[in-house]
Amino acid sequence: MNPLFNEKGDFMIVRNATLDDVSKVTSISEENKLTDYENQKKSGFLVSNFDKKYYYHLVQEDFYFKVVEVNEDIKGFMFGYLKNHLDENKRVDQYFLGLEEDVFILKQVCVTKHAQGMGIGRKLYTELFHDMHKDIYLAVVSEPRNIGSEKFHSKLGFEKVTEIEEVDGLGRTIYRRRVVNEG
Repeated sequence: MNPLFNEKGDFMIVRNATLDDVSKVTSISEENKLTDYENQKKSGFLVSNFDKKYYYHLVQEDFYFKVVEVNEDIKGFMFGYLKNHLDENKRVDQYFLGLEEDVFILKQVCVTKHAQGMGIGRKLYTELFHDMHKDIYLAVVSEPRNIGSEKFHSKLGFEKVTEIEEVDGLGRTIYRRRVVNEG
Protein backbone atom coordinates (compact mmCIF):
# COMPACT_ATOMS: atom_id res chain seq x y z
CA MET A 1 0.00 0.00 0.00
CA ASN A 2 1.19 3.45 -0.82
CA PRO A 3 -0.41 6.34 1.12
CA LEU A 4 -0.64 9.90 -0.09
CA PHE A 5 -2.51 13.01 0.88
CA ASN A 6 -4.02 14.89 -2.04
CA GLU A 7 -4.16 18.67 -2.22
CA LYS A 8 -7.42 18.69 -0.23
CA GLY A 9 -5.81 16.76 2.60
CA ASP A 10 -7.69 13.54 1.82
CA PHE A 11 -5.79 10.37 2.70
CA MET A 12 -5.37 8.15 -0.38
CA ILE A 13 -4.15 4.55 -0.43
CA VAL A 14 -3.49 2.38 -3.49
CA ARG A 15 -3.81 -1.32 -2.78
CA ASN A 16 -4.58 -4.63 -4.46
CA ALA A 17 -8.26 -5.21 -5.11
CA THR A 18 -10.06 -7.86 -3.06
CA LEU A 19 -13.29 -9.75 -3.61
CA ASP A 20 -14.96 -7.36 -1.16
CA ASP A 21 -14.18 -4.47 -3.57
CA VAL A 22 -15.95 -5.92 -6.61
CA SER A 23 -19.38 -4.42 -5.96
CA LYS A 24 -17.94 -0.90 -5.63
CA VAL A 25 -15.69 -1.39 -8.69
CA THR A 26 -18.69 -2.54 -10.72
CA SER A 27 -20.66 0.49 -9.57
CA ILE A 28 -17.86 2.88 -10.60
CA SER A 29 -17.61 1.15 -13.98
CA GLU A 30 -21.37 1.39 -14.57
CA GLU A 31 -21.33 5.08 -13.63
CA ASN A 32 -18.72 5.80 -16.32
CA LYS A 33 -20.23 3.87 -19.24
CA LEU A 34 -20.77 5.89 -22.38
CA THR A 35 -24.34 7.17 -22.29
CA ASP A 36 -24.10 10.85 -23.24
CA TYR A 37 -21.12 11.57 -25.48
CA GLU A 38 -21.42 15.36 -25.48
CA ASN A 39 -21.20 15.49 -21.68
CA GLN A 40 -18.61 12.72 -21.35
CA LYS A 41 -16.13 13.41 -24.17
CA LYS A 42 -13.93 15.70 -22.06
CA SER A 43 -14.04 13.74 -18.80
CA GLY A 44 -13.69 10.27 -20.32
CA PHE A 45 -15.91 7.21 -20.56
CA LEU A 46 -15.92 3.42 -20.83
CA VAL A 47 -17.29 1.33 -23.70
CA SER A 48 -16.44 -2.05 -22.19
CA ASN A 49 -19.35 -3.91 -20.65
CA PHE A 50 -17.64 -5.81 -17.87
CA ASP A 51 -19.93 -7.20 -15.21
CA LYS A 52 -19.46 -8.15 -11.58
CA LYS A 53 -18.65 -11.76 -12.53
CA TYR A 54 -15.79 -10.60 -14.76
CA TYR A 55 -14.30 -8.38 -12.05
CA TYR A 56 -14.55 -11.27 -9.56
CA HIS A 57 -12.63 -13.41 -12.03
CA LEU A 58 -9.88 -10.79 -12.33
CA VAL A 59 -9.43 -10.58 -8.57
CA GLN A 60 -9.56 -14.35 -8.07
CA GLU A 61 -7.04 -15.02 -10.82
CA ASP A 62 -4.60 -12.50 -9.37
CA PHE A 63 -4.52 -10.09 -12.31
CA TYR A 64 -2.90 -6.70 -11.80
CA PHE A 65 -5.89 -5.00 -10.19
CA LYS A 66 -5.51 -1.94 -7.96
CA VAL A 67 -8.02 0.27 -6.18
CA VAL A 68 -7.62 3.72 -4.64
CA GLU A 69 -9.28 4.45 -1.34
CA VAL A 70 -9.85 8.04 -0.29
CA ASN A 71 -10.66 8.27 3.40
CA GLU A 72 -11.48 4.52 3.31
CA ASP A 73 -13.91 4.76 0.35
CA ILE A 74 -12.97 3.29 -3.06
CA LYS A 75 -12.87 6.09 -5.62
CA GLY A 76 -11.07 4.45 -8.54
CA PHE A 77 -9.50 1.32 -9.95
CA MET A 78 -7.25 -0.01 -12.68
CA PHE A 79 -6.55 -3.44 -14.09
CA GLY A 80 -4.43 -5.00 -16.77
CA TYR A 81 -2.42 -8.06 -17.67
CA LEU A 82 0.44 -9.58 -19.61
CA LYS A 83 0.17 -10.99 -23.14
CA ASN A 84 -0.70 -14.52 -21.97
CA HIS A 85 -4.22 -13.30 -21.02
CA LEU A 86 -5.13 -11.78 -24.39
CA ASP A 87 -8.09 -12.79 -26.57
CA GLU A 88 -6.88 -13.65 -30.08
CA ASN A 89 -10.38 -12.93 -31.46
CA LYS A 90 -10.04 -9.20 -30.71
CA ARG A 91 -8.14 -7.06 -33.19
CA VAL A 92 -6.49 -4.92 -30.53
CA ASP A 93 -5.28 -8.05 -28.74
CA GLN A 94 -4.00 -9.46 -32.06
CA TYR A 95 -1.85 -6.35 -32.36
CA PHE A 96 -0.44 -6.87 -28.86
CA LEU A 97 0.16 -10.59 -29.53
CA GLY A 98 2.20 -9.59 -32.57
CA LEU A 99 4.67 -7.62 -30.47
CA GLU A 100 7.95 -9.40 -29.90
CA GLU A 101 8.66 -7.91 -26.50
CA ASP A 102 6.95 -8.81 -23.25
CA VAL A 103 4.57 -5.95 -22.46
CA PHE A 104 1.87 -5.01 -19.99
CA ILE A 105 -1.59 -4.17 -21.33
CA LEU A 106 -3.64 -1.76 -19.29
CA LYS A 107 -7.26 -2.68 -19.89
CA GLN A 108 -9.30 -0.31 -17.76
CA VAL A 109 -8.85 2.71 -15.51
CA CYS A 110 -11.82 4.37 -13.92
CA VAL A 111 -12.48 7.03 -11.28
CA THR A 112 -15.90 7.74 -9.84
CA LYS A 113 -17.32 10.89 -11.42
CA HIS A 114 -17.52 12.95 -8.23
CA ALA A 115 -13.84 12.25 -7.47
CA GLN A 116 -12.38 13.11 -10.87
CA GLY A 117 -9.72 15.80 -10.71
CA MET A 118 -8.53 14.77 -7.22
CA GLY A 119 -5.34 13.04 -8.44
CA ILE A 120 -6.73 9.51 -8.15
CA GLY A 121 -6.01 8.47 -11.74
CA ARG A 122 -2.52 9.93 -11.54
CA LYS A 123 -1.92 8.05 -8.28
CA LEU A 124 -2.97 4.76 -9.90
CA TYR A 125 -0.58 5.37 -12.78
CA THR A 126 2.27 6.32 -10.45
CA GLU A 127 1.83 2.97 -8.74
CA LEU A 128 1.69 1.16 -12.11
CA PHE A 129 4.87 2.86 -13.35
CA HIS A 130 6.60 1.83 -10.12
CA ASP A 131 5.38 -1.79 -10.41
CA MET A 132 5.90 -2.44 -14.15
CA HIS A 133 9.35 -2.79 -15.58
CA LYS A 134 8.19 -3.19 -19.17
CA ASP A 135 6.48 -1.12 -21.82
CA ILE A 136 2.83 -0.36 -21.04
CA TYR A 137 0.22 -0.38 -23.80
CA LEU A 138 -3.40 0.67 -23.76
CA ALA A 139 -6.22 1.21 -26.23
CA VAL A 140 -8.38 4.34 -26.11
CA VAL A 141 -11.67 4.55 -27.97
CA SER A 142 -11.26 6.90 -30.94
CA GLU A 143 -14.77 6.59 -32.41
CA PRO A 144 -16.37 8.35 -30.64
CA ARG A 145 -13.30 10.27 -29.59
CA ASN A 146 -12.38 10.04 -25.90
CA ILE A 147 -10.75 13.47 -25.56
CA GLY A 148 -10.33 13.30 -21.78
CA SER A 149 -8.46 10.02 -21.96
CA GLU A 150 -6.28 11.16 -24.87
CA LYS A 151 -5.12 14.29 -23.04
CA PHE A 152 -4.57 12.53 -19.73
CA HIS A 153 -2.47 9.74 -21.25
CA SER A 154 -0.42 12.19 -23.29
CA LYS A 155 0.47 14.09 -20.08
CA LEU A 156 1.63 10.79 -18.55
CA GLY A 157 4.08 10.13 -21.38
CA PHE A 158 2.03 7.76 -23.54
CA GLU A 159 2.58 8.08 -27.29
CA LYS A 160 0.21 7.12 -30.09
CA VAL A 161 1.37 3.99 -31.90
CA THR A 162 -1.43 3.03 -34.31
CA GLU A 163 -5.17 2.92 -34.85
CA ILE A 164 -7.30 -0.21 -35.15
CA GLU A 165 -10.98 -0.82 -35.80
CA GLU A 166 -12.19 -3.39 -33.29
CA VAL A 167 -14.78 -6.09 -34.04
CA ASP A 168 -17.41 -3.97 -32.25
CA GLY A 169 -16.98 -1.37 -35.01
CA LEU A 170 -15.44 1.23 -32.69
CA GLY A 171 -12.01 2.59 -33.50
CA ARG A 172 -9.22 2.28 -30.97
CA THR A 173 -6.00 4.24 -30.74
CA ILE A 174 -3.12 2.24 -29.31
CA TYR A 175 -0.79 4.11 -26.98
CA ARG A 176 2.55 3.04 -25.51
CA ARG A 177 4.63 4.29 -22.63
CA ARG A 178 8.15 2.97 -22.80
CA VAL A 179 9.68 1.57 -19.67
CA VAL A 180 11.88 4.01 -17.84
CA ASN A 181 14.90 2.25 -16.41
CA GLU A 182 16.10 3.97 -13.29
CA GLY A 183 19.72 3.92 -12.30
